[in-house]
Amino acid sequence: MKRIIAITLSLIFVILSFTACSGDAKNPSSNPVSSQPEVTLVDAELNITKFEKARLNYTSITDFTVESDDSFQTMTEEYVSLPAGTVISCDKEFAVYIFSDKFGINSVIMSAIGQKTEGYNPIPKAGELTLKEDALARFTVKGSLSDIKVKVPEDKKSTVFCGNEEIIKYQEEIQLTNNFYSSTANNVNYIYVTDIHYGSEVLNQRGSSGDGYESVETGEKKLANLKEYLYKVVAAANASPYVDFVVIGGDIVNGYETPDSFDYKESQKKYPGISVAKHLAKQHQQILEPLKECEKPVFITAGNHDDNNGHSIYYVDKVAGWLLSDVDWDKEVFREFINVDVVRDKDYSHNGKPISKYYYYDLEKAGKTTRLIFLDYNDDRFTFDSKGEVTGQPNWGEYHEGQIKWLAETALQGDFDECLMFSHASYVTSRGDTLERTIEAYQTKSMIKSPSFRVDFANRTSGDILVYHHGHEHKTGRNFDFKKRIWEINTPMMVTAIDLVSVESDKVHLRVFDQSKPIVYEMLRNGTINQTVQ
Repeated sequence: MKRIIAITLSLIFVILSFTACSGDAKNPSSNPVSSQPEVTLVDAELNITKFEKARLNYTSITDFTVESDDSFQTMTEEYVSLPAGTVISCDKEFAVYIFSDKFGINSVIMSAIGQKTEGYNPIPKAGELTLKEDALARFTVKGSLSDIKVKVPEDKKSTVFCGNEEIIKYQEEIQLTNNFYSSTANNVNYIYVTDIHYGSEVLNQRGSSGDGYESVETGEKKLANLKEYLYKVVAAANASPYVDFVVIGGDIVNGYETPDSFDYKESQKKYPGISVAKHLAKQHQQILEPLKECEKPVFITAGNHDDNNGHSIYYVDKVAGWLLSDVDWDKEVFREFINVDVVRDKDYSHNGKPISKYYYYDLEKAGKTTRLIFLDYNDDRFTFDSKGEVTGQPNWGEYHEGQIKWLAETALQGDFDECLMFSHASYVTSRGDTLERTIEAYQTKSMIKSPSFRVDFANRTSGDILVYHHGHEHKTGRNFDFKKRIWEINTPMMVTAIDLVSVESDKVHLRVFDQSKPIVYEMLRNGTINQTVQ
């Protein structure tokens, strides 16, 4: 619950950090800090979740009680991370309380109250102090917090950060995100995460018994670790006024689920009689739970592991009842976590409702429309009964012909200024080149002919496809397709990297979220890549 509360409060510290650092978070061009590092808590006063007014009654230099009074205003829920060299002043009595390092739940005041130390002022009094080292701080003042003036060194202004105990631990990730996007505020900015691979792991390839899988304890640790990554992503997305959306690129689960897998056996204890397929749906919901707190649009593409086909089933008999059908995906994943209205394929439906795992969304920003197209790499089209349960022998497919027809006749039609495409895997496949030819025809304004459709893009009025972003290969890739003039970006597993991407018409900026070496890649539409240290 604390984590959920923390993430939902993320807007608080963003507004505060950008009030402290920039004035107008939504419009960096009006940023007062770009010309002066002077900041105050005036506007921030309205964005702190809880104020208490109290008088501090000292019984010794280290002990005190708080008596209800209107004399002092105290910031009780949030902490401000301030860099060394910060000058804090007030013409009324005030105090600054300095707390311990990156912040444990049980943090204590480092400097004894009333004891004069460098970087800490004693019993409240008017005046000025300079922090000698980086510090997490809280304030009290005889008046209003808006009376306190804070002057941050010019080269440290981007490090000012505010939040409660839970949020402070994501400080580095959020600062990294804000720093990266702050100069590209009007671009299309998104966070891309892929190949989470939560769930049972097969220990021996031919294993079909319990000893062929990881232990329950290993699985629980994995879940906690993977969810922590997603909480970081959600906190960073919510915190940054510049992030437009988040993409989950597929292979959310391992898809090694059988009646013998450790995770399925645990599910049976909680949900007696649950099928392997329904258990797989619950796996998706478990790992994606942090996305429920995301305040930005969330988009998901399905991966080849996500329906449990072709992997665990490779090691044992193929059983239709173990598969997650498109109907199940629609109900248990798509409608649970994609939090905006999108356009799907009306020709692929169930009970009158579209169930395509591919779709598009038009993003309106800075006076332009950017069409975001999300494809389904593992478009199996399993047959299923009226309940949505898979029947018949499963097969494995890549980009069904019906999906590419929809892409050519629907998604790539209309007026939009630019286009970004997302999928779990590349548009180059081993099962035909119809998708690649369709994209090429669109980019070169020519005709695509296929057995089921024929579309001429010669007179299209919509803008080019700028980026095709995918995962699947578990490696980093930045390749420019000169014929199609598209940057194809390949992101590895979530535990290896999370990509921050900013797209404009003539270039793409990319920063790896979890990469220790702070390199930003600038990818121009002539195929050139420039690298700079952030």
